[in-house]
Amino acid sequence: NITAFLEQPNFQIIRGPTGTGPGLWFNQKEKNLTFKEVRLTPKIGSGDFDYIIASKSDDEVGDLTQAFNGMTANLKQVTASKTELEREVTERKRVEELLRKSNDELSEMNEELAAKAKEALTKAAAYLAAQQGPDGGWHSQTYGQLKDGAGVTALALYAISFLPEGAREGLAQGIDRGLAFFEQGLARR
Repeated sequence: NITAFLEQPNFQIIRGPTGTGPGLWFNQKEKNLTFKEVRLTPKIGSGDFDYIIASKSDDEVGDLTQAFNGMTANLKQVTASKTELEREVTERKRVEELLRKSNDELSEMNEELAAKAKEALTKAAAYLAAQQGPDGGWHSQTYGQLKDGAGVTALALYAISFLPEGAREGLAQGIDRGLAFFEQGLARR
């Protein structure tokens, strides 16, 4: 039985009938380190990278132990990096979803505000059209200096020029009448 043979305190494998050729010598300490590494492999395979094998030997087994410890440290770092990356990806997806929802809400609010603004501007345009006098000018009913219409007509035409296309519908004749009012006023001066 090979297992029983390997568990003996000392054993020697020699190649060749005279002992010449490469050979391996294992003593109990080296065998225990090797078996310890083999026993830890399933733990490392399951993601537990906290085990370190202590070895003070300065031979092949010590080199193997150091390599094994280095491998587990590297795996722990890579796994930690992967875990951190997965966390960042999850967080980024959460933030992207929040941004998408926020963007949708802002778009909806923008549409509502645009509709309300258009409605308010259309009402303002209708009010301006209703205030236009029969001579084409807009006249102040309160302030004597503005009763001639020159100042208020200029302000009304200026305000109308800033209305969006949809809100200016039906004002084309009023604009023409206001401009004609100015021409008449200039002709008199």
